[in-house]
Amino acid sequence: MPRPSLQHSARSTITAFVADLEKRGRGTETRRQREGYLGEYLEWAGQTLRLDRPLRAGDLVDEDLALRWLEAAAAGDTRRRFPSAGRRSETERTRSRADEAVREPLQASVAAAAARTTTLNTFSRFLGRPLNLRLPQPVDHPRLAPLEARQKLRRIADQRPTGMTEPCWQRTAALAALVVDTGLSVGALFPLRKSDIDLREGTVTVGEDVFELDPDTTVLLLRQWLKTHALLTGHTDDEVKTGYLKGGEVKEVWITVHPGPTRRGHPTRPAALPAALRTLHVAHQELTRQLFDEPVRLGRFRAEPPSPRPAEQVEHAESVA
Repeated sequence: MPRPSLQHSARSTITAFVADLEKRGRGTETRRQREGYLGEYLEWAGQTLRLDRPLRAGDLVDEDLALRWLEAAAAGDTRRRFPSAGRRSETERTRSRADEAVREPLQASVAAAAARTTTLNTFSRFLGRPLNLRLPQPVDHPRLAPLEARQKLRRIADQRPTGMTEPCWQRTAALAALVVDTGLSVGALFPLRKSDIDLREGTVTVGEDVFELDPDTTVLLLRQWLKTHALLTGHTDDEVKTGYLKGGEVKEVWITVHPGPTRRGHPTRPAALPAALRTLHVAHQELTRQLFDEPVRLGRFRAEPPSPRPAEQVEHAESVA
């Protein structure tokens, strides 16, 4: 398709840009993110410039204006908006509740700032006027002290945030507890299966290592979440009482707790299917933002990691016993 002119309508150019992304095989979430951020930029630019004409494509690739928008977004003075596509996904519902729960502007995360910058760079290349803006560098947040991590975990375990459903809270609290007990990253814990958790022995097996779990917090949170997991997947006798859509047999520990979005030509994804890593991070961000007035990344809960027992050593001890 011919490249839009800089004099074309900004809104129609955004539409053409998103269509070009689809033509080049970009995924649905990527397209919706690009469209959402450009829509936010367009709205902010209109309110900022107050021109007596509709915004043109060339206005959006003005470097000074683009940098001003990024600064405003970093200060929390813009609102992130995504186009409607029927029922929203669990990730989007969680993000929306988080936005509504916090009235004061919050500093945008480095990941969000990078996504906005990448959107501008990609859009400007589409118009033949590449901005080549530098991506923000990640900030190294220190890990919580072990005592502080335990204190925050106890509060997470005792208090469900307003607007977060019981299953989502249970899943999020169980994951945070495992991060604290094992000292492992979310990426390392993400592939866990139910068979990796032994509630009777109070252990979790990750790869070749076995970690002991806190019986007063982590074991209780995992038992609570795995019971809900069974209800969601329909593996209990009282499954008819739950009212959830069943995803069928799922061995993964981390599953969705709400149905997915309705997309044209595709059936709705039921709840109780393996969750995306981003879904877990967004839920944790909402939970900590409400409880502690600011989001506390899951990685910061990784206190000094304990010394795990090799899985082979555990199996040998059990055979001797």
